[in-house]
Amino acid sequence: MTSQFRNVWSGRKMRIITVIAAVVLSAVMILANAGVYSRYRKNLIETEEGQLLTMARTIGRSLDQYITQEMEKIDLILDTAMGDGENVSPEDLSRAAILLMKEEEGLYPACICRQGEDILFTLGTWPDEAPALAGDLPSRASILDKYQAGSGWYEMLIGRSMDLSGGPCTLVFAMDLSLVHKKIVLPVRIGEGGYSVVKDSSLAIIMHHAVSQIGMDALYDRKEAYPDLDLQSLESWLDLQRKQEEGTGILDSYVWDDPDLTSVRRIVAYTTIDMDGEKWIVNSTLPISELSRPLRRMLFMMSALTLVYLAAIVLILIWVSWAIRREESQKKEISYLKEINRGMEALARKNDEIRHYQRVQSMGMMSSHIAHEFNNYLTPVMVYGELLESDPSVSEDNRQILSEMLRSVNQAAALSRELLDFSRMDAGGRMVLLDLTRETEEAVSVVRQLVPARISFHADISPDSVWIRGREGMMQHILMNLCKNAFHAMEKSGKKELKITYRVEESGSGEDRKAFLSVSDTGCGIREESLRDIFEPFYTTKGSSQGTGLGLSVVRTMVENAGGSIEVKSREGEGTSFLMKFEGKKRQEDMYRANKGAGQVRTVCVCRDQKNLAPWKVWLDSLGTRIEYRSHEAAVISRLQEKKHFCDILITENELETMSGIDLAQIVKRTDSGIQVILLTREMTDGQKWCMDNGILDQIRLPDSQDPSNHG
Repeated sequence: MTSQFRNVWSGRKMRIITVIAAVVLSAVMILANAGVYSRYRKNLIETEEGQLLTMARTIGRSLDQYITQEMEKIDLILDTAMGDGENVSPEDLSRAAILLMKEEEGLYPACICRQGEDILFTLGTWPDEAPALAGDLPSRASILDKYQAGSGWYEMLIGRSMDLSGGPCTLVFAMDLSLVHKKIVLPVRIGEGGYSVVKDSSLAIIMHHAVSQIGMDALYDRKEAYPDLDLQSLESWLDLQRKQEEGTGILDSYVWDDPDLTSVRRIVAYTTIDMDGEKWIVNSTLPISELSRPLRRMLFMMSALTLVYLAAIVLILIWVSWAIRREESQKKEISYLKEINRGMEALARKNDEIRHYQRVQSMGMMSSHIAHEFNNYLTPVMVYGELLESDPSVSEDNRQILSEMLRSVNQAAALSRELLDFSRMDAGGRMVLLDLTRETEEAVSVVRQLVPARISFHADISPDSVWIRGREGMMQHILMNLCKNAFHAMEKSGKKELKITYRVEESGSGEDRKAFLSVSDTGCGIREESLRDIFEPFYTTKGSSQGTGLGLSVVRTMVENAGGSIEVKSREGEGTSFLMKFEGKKRQEDMYRANKGAGQVRTVCVCRDQKNLAPWKVWLDSLGTRIEYRSHEAAVISRLQEKKHFCDILITENELETMSGIDLAQIVKRTDSGIQVILLTREMTDGQKWCMDNGILDQIRLPDSQDPSNHG
């Protein structure tokens, strides 16, 4: 996938993600608003149900108090008229009844007084439909019965018994419940279309604003009168009233005073009152449509909020789309700058490493020159010394002097070899694919033969293969250096044990593996203040006569060039352990495939300006692969931090923005030795050649006009 394609796909993916996020957020917003609206509607209905129940209770209490007060008033007036109960005539009762009827202004349209079967007097027109009363009446005013008068409204009979001079009599008043309805029920306004209904215990309607409904059974008479109506909801509601004293709910009903009987959904509440044995049900109701005003306000507010939100989302989408289009035009530059920023941060962390490599390089070059010159001086001394030592004419004393001289020369030659090893950074050749397990086994077998008899040696080597990029013979060099140090450290130790452990672990996928190598001794250990310096070149704790301080520096460089790491753990007087970790592959073909990118050669070229590459144009064109150009080394280091093997070939100018091409090569090789590094330079220097000989550079390319060959 090319960088351009990735940028385009990234832009499309961003648009898709943005649209999906906007749709999801909008859906969440709509669902949240729907949930809020639903909860608000539910709470509003529950609040209204509570208010209706309060109204029903208020009306019920008012009815109870009003009728009770009327009965007390009847008792009071009649008791006053009767006085002490002697010589009370029907005329006295008649005057008291007339007084009561006048005070109540039509509440009592009729009154009748009986003594046995005789009617003593009647006031008003006693209705024929009034039920006959049998048996003795209470001595106090009580509710006796009710009936539906010719007006359509109910009248309730309230009466009591009294003792006249001629014997006991009964006085009964007919109370017009239409006036009770007008005084008690109607004044309680319930919205615009709400009202209250009063039913008796048999669910017959006794008070209703629609006179046609009075006297009807709330269910059965309506079923007969309106056979086409669906009264199932009403039936459930009435069934609830038979079972419970109070309740609230939602009812599907009709506008009973409308000739078209318009269906309406209502909020309803009821309560039950008990007046002198008469049980009434007060039912208050309100069309649910009257809640539409606050619901519409709420819905309007939420819709407006949703529209504003959706408009904001649309504007954001437009802005994001514009920003993405604008970003795509600058995507490569922005991404590149980000890589540079990350690389610059990595560069800051790499400063110490760069200085270390520069110091090692300088010392290595100096050591190489000194070693070669030193060998030139030593060679004739060694040759002439050996000739003199074999000359029979030389005396025994002189022969001993020559032997001491040759021993010193041999020590000097050994030092020269160590200097050469250090100058080359290891003892092997170029980087190749190695089976680290096999290399370790061969190195351990050599060490086993050289271990002194006084030292107990144990090796635990895992048979699992791990393939890495390294130098042939490096494991023998590493183990020999570490074991020689261990032999020296255990010279004065009571317990002399040397242990080499090599184990392999699976890492990530089935192809990735990690190898762990440790060399442990029971020697004198290393002082804590010396631990941080032991890998520095020419640092030694053995003294100038026994060590050069180059061995551990070479070991660390070998390990790191192979993509590994090394650390030391030591406690003075107890021993030392060197721990090494290598990352590789399970099989050689896995390593090859990882390095080659499954058949595609990935090439990155670092140059300040592509015009600078003109002298190498013929060679670059001959590569036959797509080259990815970077103008700043920080971008390469950033990519290297993100993905270890981000390319197969790295081509770099000699002079970069903040470092040299060799400095960049050192960083790359330390992180991933499998990347091939090619340096473009107009003139090869000794330092550049030294870097190529020591694996820091894989090739040095001169301009096409000077040398078209591959220097490597």
